[in-house]
Amino acid sequence: DSGVTWTATFTPTSNHESTGNTIVVGTSYTDLAGNTGGSGTSNTYAIDTKAPTITGITSDTADGSYSPTQAVNVIVTFSEAVTLAGGNLVVTLDTGGTVTIETISGSTTASGTYTIDTGQTTADLSATSVALSAGTLSDAFSNPMTSFTGYTDISAASDIVIDTTAPTVLSVVMADASLDIDDTSLLTITFSEAVTGFANADLAIGNGTLSAVGSVDSGVTWTATFTPTSNHESTGNTIVV
Repeated sequence: DSGVTWTATFTPTSNHESTGNTIVVGTSYTDLAGNTGGSGTSNTYAIDTKAPTITGITSDTADGSYSPTQAVNVIVTFSEAVTLAGGNLVVTLDTGGTVTIETISGSTTASGTYTIDTGQTTADLSATSVALSAGTLSDAFSNPMTSFTGYTDISAASDIVIDTTAPTVLSVVMADASLDIDDTSLLTITFSEAVTGFANADLAIGNGTLSAVGSVDSGVTWTATFTPTSNHESTGNTIVV
């Protein structure tokens, strides 16, 4: 229209997020008579060309050891509110277990339950990967998440142990294998790992009595004193755990 209305195409800065942006018109133009023009400012506009990211994977389950069928809550935190469409978000853990999150709607966090299965073990639960099974995970400006790495891991803030291996008895040793009258002997029981709740009621004691068992190293090695039955003679006696 001969210089009254001017148009151009604006391209926002990539990987940027801000509000309150404006375009300001300076005073370096003139009208056809040579009069210098006045300044002007556009309406404000928001820019979000920045893809959302995963900032952390955490758990609000208490620190400790967990076994099969027990559950651990896993929480995924995002850099901004996101919505999941057309698929699931899957967190794979170092035990081989997974957490599948099916619904995220305009939220900065999402959570799922990891139910422990037999044979899954780890000394400090952590996430090995996060991925979409399909679909998109996008922010309010429809920017899709493209990177699923770089997050703070569960193991950074939690100490969750997954132990699905049953303890075993490594040895049951009577120090003196030939007991005479008035003799006693030290009995030593060694487990594959520390155990709790072990007591004399867990023992079948052949032809004698045993003092209360106690651990000398926080539950791996247990000892007690064996006293043979008086006025008795036999071979092949055993103590069974």
